[in-house]
Amino acid sequence: MIDWAIVISTAVGFMDASITKIGEAVATKAGDELIAVIKKKFKGDKEGKDILSNFQKKPSGYKDALIDILKEKVEADKAFGDEIRSIIEKNSQIQNNARITQNVKGTGNAVTAGNNSPAKTNVTIND
Repeated sequence: MIDWAIVISTAVGFMDASITKIGEAVATKAGDELIAVIKKKFKGDKEGKDILSNFQKKPSGYKDALIDILKEKVEADKAFGDEIRSIIEKNSQIQNNARITQNVKGTGNAVTAGNNSPAKTNVTIND
């Protein structure tokens, strides 16, 4: 059985990263894609549109409200929930397979920083 609370919380996390621009490119892309799908679902739903609009302006203040309304929507429309889950799975797979390459010129120590994701990092030091 699908735990929609986890799916929705993950989706909102991607959307938050997209809005605040603090996430990696994959999270931002997933967030943008999720926002587009949710906007389409909320067409004609004033409450849903208002919550999404407010979330886009201030994610921290409207995250819980968005999660609550999205849970209601996916419980009522499994195809919508599957679409959200599919976007998350697709983008999580891309993120897991991502390779980050950094070329560093000079001598000394090379340091890379990340977000503890399983992405692979290659560092090449060129003199």
